[in-house]
Parts: sequence; structure tokens; C-alpha cells
Amino acid sequence: MANPAELLHDQFVVWHEEAENVPAARARGGWGADTIEAHLQAARHLDAIDDLLRQMEAAGRRVITYRKYFPTWTKIVFGYPNGWKGQGSARIDSVATEHLGNLGDALSVIVPTLHADGAEVIYDFTTRVADLLEQDPDIPDTLKAHIRDVIKHVHWCLNHYETVGDFDLSAAVERLAASVIRAAAASKNKARWGSVFNNFAWPFGVNLASAVPAQALVQLALGG
Repeated sequence: MANPAELLHDQFVVWHEEAENVPAARARGGWGADTIEAHLQAARHLDAIDDLLRQMEAAGRRVITYRKYFPTWTKIVFGYPNGWKGQGSARIDSVATEHLGNLGDALSVIVPTLHADGAEVIYDFTTRVADLLEQDPDIPDTLKAHIRDVIKHVHWCLNHYETVGDFDLSAAVERLAASVIRAAAASKNKARWGSVFNNFAWPFGVNLASAVPAQALVQLALGG
């Protein structure tokens, strides 16, 4: 599956319009719910790219070119400075798009990728957590509500995997794992929560963007 830079690059290609005088609003499909969601997702990709660039910098990788073009990618997403209705505002800088594609190639070996059976593993994990929430009287209602919301977000990422990608999905699963730690801390029967991980194999590859899988952190917290 694709990383945030690849997904944003693909979105730019979809938005790009060769005609010199086409407004961005037309090229981007008007301003309905689908277009709004596409722009919200593009903004999330920008945030993820910024995070990944910081990780690359910390690892001593050269990112000066990508940092140079990051403001341009941001302007493209938000239609700056030509707005949505201006003639020619659909044009997208081809050089900036090419560099975004190059970053996508660089991130392909950095961003954790979902294993072939990863979606099934995640769904099974969320089911086990949801079932245990219903069975454990020690978990406060507010924490139960929070964990249910986290599970919904994980499911949303899975259902929109083609546009969300591996990075956001892995972050969502990490957040769920952190929530399980909170539940275990609140429970009088930590072994019950530890059993959630008995058949759970971390569903992503481990690399720079996921150096310590949340599964390992949870097992440490539960004394596994």
C-alpha cells in the first residue's frame, strides 16, 4: 500500500488540469462532500509527511529538497494564492509534484506496511477489545466510551485504506494499543487484558517509523 507522499502525489495527479484557464473548483470536482473529504485527507497527508520528514532528519537523512517544497505542496492543497475560481487556478506545479513522487519512493522503505492478513488481524483485535470492555466492570464509563471511539476510528481507517494508507492506519492501531494499557491499568484483572494479545501478531512491518511496536509496549505494561 502507499505512504502519505505517494497518496498525496496521486491526489495531485487527479486534481491536475492541463487546460490553462480551468478553475481549481472545476478540476477538483466542485465543492461537495467528496471534495471536502479529499482535501481534509490531503491535509492529513501533509501532517504525516511533516512527521516523517522529522524522523528522517533525526536519522541523519538528507531532506533539504523535500523541506524546500513542503510549503508548495501545502499551497497546492489549499489552493493558494489563486483560490478556487480564478482562471488557471487548476494548474499544479509539475516540479513540486515530481519531488513529492520522489519522496514517496524514499518513504516506501520507511513507512510500516500492512501485512497481507493485517486487516483481518486488526478486526479480530478490535473485536476482542470491544468484547472485553463489555465484560469488565472495573473500566470507567468514560474510558469505555473513549476506547469505543478509538475502535471506530481504526475501523474507519480500514474501510478507507485506499486513501488513508499505512501510516495513518498504523497510528490508529498504536493509539488503540495505548488505550488498552489504560484499560489494563484500571482493571483488577490484568491477566484478562493480557489475554487479548495471546493471538495478536503486530500486523505491520517494523522500521524507522515504527521502531517499537505498540504490541511490545502493551506486553511490557501487562507484565507479559
